[in-house]
Amino acid sequence: MNLNRTYGDRWFQDSPSAQALLASGFGVELVQPVDIYQRATRAVKYGGLFVALSFLTLFLFETLQRRPVHPIQYGLMGLALSVFYLLLLALAEHIGFLWAYVLATAAYAA
Repeated sequence: MNLNRTYGDRWFQDSPSAQALLASGFGVELVQPVDIYQRATRAVKYGGLFVALSFLTLFLFETLQRRPVHPIQYGLMGLALSVFYLLLLALAEHIGFLWAYVLATAAYAA
């Protein structure tokens, strides 16, 4: 039984050539390419986590220091984080994910 190969499953005198062995090989590619839409979706899903952790940090600071934080400060922080992810989504489609992330980070830091 040859199993659709160019050489038999047993041989005694004539060993198969290296070309025949290489031609019968097969492989599996496990790496799936990730496009910018999947990267942006993943970043936005993690964005909810970062926004929640940022609000929790501000709330803990307010509670532990016993210094009240104005609700407008909560709103401004949420707005800044939202603008970061909106810039990331908008720019990633046009200039690529890496540069969009760099520009959104620079805009957030400025």
